[in-house]
Formats: sequence, structure tokens, C-alpha cells
Amino acid sequence: MPGLLAAVVAAGQVTPAKPSSLQGVWSDPTVPTEARVALAERSVPLYPGETIIGIKEVGDSNFVPTGDWAAIARFVAGARGLSYIAQVRDKAGQIAEVLVRAEPGARTATPKPVEPVVKPGETSGRFSAEEIFRDLRDRVVIVRTDSAQGTGFVVGSSNLVATCAHMLEDAMEIGIAFADGTTRTPRAVAIDEGTDLAILEFADIVAARPVPIRQTGETAIGATTYVIGHPLGLSFTISNGIVSALRQEKGVSEVQFTAPISVGNSGSPLLDDQGRAIGVVSKLRESGQNLNFATSARHLEELLARPRTPLAAFLASRPARNTKVPPVDPEAASSAIGRLLDRLFTLAVEWDIARRRGEGVEAAEGFVERFDRSCDDEIESGDLIRPFVGSGTETWKAVLAWVLDVRTRVRSLARERATGSREAFSGLYAEVLRPLSRFKDEAWFRADRVVSRLGGLREAVVLSPEFLPDPNARARCVVAWASPSSELRSGDRIMAILVGPGDERAVNGWRDLATLAGPRSAALVVLREGVRVVARVSMGPGS
Repeated sequence: MPGLLAAVVAAGQVTPAKPSSLQGVWSDPTVPTEARVALAERSVPLYPGETIIGIKEVGDSNFVPTGDWAAIARFVAGARGLSYIAQVRDKAGQIAEVLVRAEPGARTATPKPVEPVVKPGETSGRFSAEEIFRDLRDRVVIVRTDSAQGTGFVVGSSNLVATCAHMLEDAMEIGIAFADGTTRTPRAVAIDEGTDLAILEFADIVAARPVPIRQTGETAIGATTYVIGHPLGLSFTISNGIVSALRQEKGVSEVQFTAPISVGNSGSPLLDDQGRAIGVVSKLRESGQNLNFATSARHLEELLARPRTPLAAFLASRPARNTKVPPVDPEAASSAIGRLLDRLFTLAVEWDIARRRGEGVEAAEGFVERFDRSCDDEIESGDLIRPFVGSGTETWKAVLAWVLDVRTRVRSLARERATGSREAFSGLYAEVLRPLSRFKDEAWFRADRVVSRLGGLREAVVLSPEFLPDPNARARCVVAWASPSSELRSGDRIMAILVGPGDERAVNGWRDLATLAGPRSAALVVLREGVRVVARVSMGPGS
């Protein structure tokens, strides 16, 4: 370890301190107000940049919140055990739980009797999802190629990773990534397209211990199952279900199960309640509900015994690309992005209206909650990325990254500008239209199709600083908010515009009004409480 510390210092990084009271963990001295990890020994399941936010003794039900290393030291000093469960938040904001040990002599009280610690996969006892995830998290990796992303897990030996063969189908580059962001490239590959299994061999150890394998013959229909993987790019996610059936498909043994999976789960371990792999997640039937399948671990054991091909030779043997790659459907792809933009834009208008009525903070909280729900709906249903999956392009990953990026930026805007001015608030509307420039060079992208999903609201927002539209009345020009100085009133329905003496032009939507009015003052014919009145308004740059 001293050599590693010297290397960190030599590289110009922050020298870690160690007031952590946890064995093999060095704290980050640049953030004394947090229990942030600067460095951890390989045997400790913590990574640089992770922050410990809670700690509890093994067997306790509730975490004790920790604000900094001093709080951890106080907890350890007054506790009774040598091992603890830490609740950590990684750099991406995801929460996990890991087992850590206190340093010898760090405690002051008499230790309580400790039950023998049994690890998942090494006993006949059953374990909870929490225990299985905590123990196996570091044995599950992200598998990345230049055309796909999925999951893999260490199996058979500490330097071997299992995944799905279809993950490597069009690959010209192959690697794995860990929770701390580090990556590795394999030196050899074994593949069996008939069972849809692949083994990646590495020169160095990937994890201290492989995931144990359970024979399919021991698997019972109705037994509890777990899946750990990276669905839709949401890394290190666990789900549970049951074994639905054991099937044979063209000579391949398959386990049908109900644990929810999505794109990105290919190659995930299908686990029993002892943390043993009973299969490798391979496919799902989108037309059904949780009709998911894993290739039996029996085939995995067979592949582990076969010789492996050096990586360079394997890549050279791959067939030429684009021989069977379907193009992205521009209509479906652009409409999918437009649908999410439409939700965001509608919510942004509603929030802007509430803010102008003096409900800024409350409106911001509601806006963020509803927008998060909209993003979750699109991601979980798969509707947003489905047009891109299987197209042989990484565009769907760029779209998913955009959603998560917008989500983060919108949260920030909501908190910072809950009571801000119209000029400051305009950043939110600009965020809505950012995909128009991000994806403009993609062959599938149809900007007109995306903008058409906004249903005229975009034009209504930029018409004038004096009023905002009712997003729930898109087919009609109904005013939801008007400034006190404006001649318009909330609830007015714009019927026509006077473009000259005696020249009245009908308005059937906000786009009609934007086209007829232009950047000038305008006299509008509005229907107010059943009476037609004329109101003059200023047209000009809005949000």
C-alpha cells in the first residue's frame, strides 16, 4: 500500500489522510465536512470519490447518519463490533451498502458476541437482496463495446468474466468498466453463439472471488431469483422475481424468470437466494409481462472448459459490419424525443405560470417531481430508446445520456430560479430545445417532427412578455396568465387579430397568432366571459 500512496502523490493528486477509523480506507483531506473516500485497499469494497452517509452494526436495522469522519470515529468508538455496514453514495449519486471493518483497537466497549459470518454462495442458508447485492456488487461489471453496452460477472476464476455472445456481435473494441470508472481490456475471448454465451479472459485479477455457479438441476420452479446489472445504463441495479419455468429451446437449456430486466441487462447473472448463478440473462419478450430468459449455467460451465482465442485474432475473425443492420426509423426516433420534450415544455409553462403568481418555491418542487416522473416513465417503459435499439448505432445511448443530463440540469435550474426573473427563467425553455442542436447531424433526426410535438406552445411562449398560454388548451389560444399592465386577462380566448382597419384575421392556434402578429404591437379580438372585446398587446421577445 505505501507504494500505491507514493504513486498517487507522485502523480500530483491529493495526498490521502487516514483519520477514518476504518481498516484500509484513506479519507480525502480536501473535503473535511464529508466522509469522502480518497483511497481504499483492494479488499475493501469502497472506491475513490464515494461518500459514506450512514453506518450501522451488523444485524442492526437502522443506519446512523454520518456527516464526516469524526462522526464515524465516534460511532466506532462507542460501538461493540469490529465489522460494520456502511451506506455509501457514489460519484453518480447512487446509494449502496458495503461491509467494512474497524481498525484494531478503535473500539472502547466490550464487543458483543459475533455470529459466524456466512457469505452468499458459500452456504445452504438464504440471504436477502441487500446481503446478496452487498457481497456480489464488486463481481458484476459493465461490458462495453463500440456498438453495445451490457453486463458481465466474474465466474470460474478471478480473471474471467461471463457475458452474452450477442454483446460482441459487431464489436471491434471490447472492455469492461468498474464502479469506480476504471476500465480493463481482455486478452482472450471464448464464444458460443448457439447458447449466446461468451467468456472474457484478463491478464490480471478482476475480482477477489468469482460468483459461484449452481447446477440447473438444483433449480426449482417458484424459487426466488435476483438479477444484478445495468438496465438502460442505470448501473448496479438489483431486481427480484421467481423461476417461472425451465425450458429447452433448440437444444439450449433456459431458465424463464420474472425479475424485471431491460436493455443493458444482457450478461447479468441470474442468482438464487444464496447468491449463486443459475443462468446468464440473455433475452426478454417485449410483447409480454416479465417473460424473461437466461441461458442455463450448465452451458456456462461447458464454455469455461473450452480454449480461448487471443483478442486480436477474435476481432479479426468478426464478420464485416452493417451486413444486417436495420436503419433507425426517423419518424419513430424523432417522435420519441419530441414526446419527452413535449412533457418538459408543458411542465415548464405550468411552472412559469405558477411562478408569476407568486408560487415559485412550491411550483419548483412540484415541477421537479413531475418531470422526474416523466423521465422515469420514458426510461422504464423503454419507449424513448426502443426506436434505436438493435440499429447497430450508439445513438440510443446518447439519447439516454441526454435525458439524464437534462434531468440534472432541470433540477439545478428549478432550485436556483424558483423565484428568478423572466430572463433567468428563459434557461429552462432553452434546455427544452437543446436536442435540436445536439442531434442535428444525425441522419435519423427530423427537427420539424420534434418541434411539431410541442403543439404550438413554443410559439406562444416567445410571443410576448405580457402573457403565457394555457398548456391544457392547445387547440385554442387561451391565456393562463397576463401581467397586470396588460389589457389581456387570465381566461381570455384569443379569437382573431386586427391587421388593419376592418381587416380581422381568424386565429385558430398560437402558431397562427405568431405568424399574423410578428414582432410588433397587435390588437386582438378576445372572448372574455362570453363577450367579444378588443385588447392591445405588445409582441416581442419572450422567454
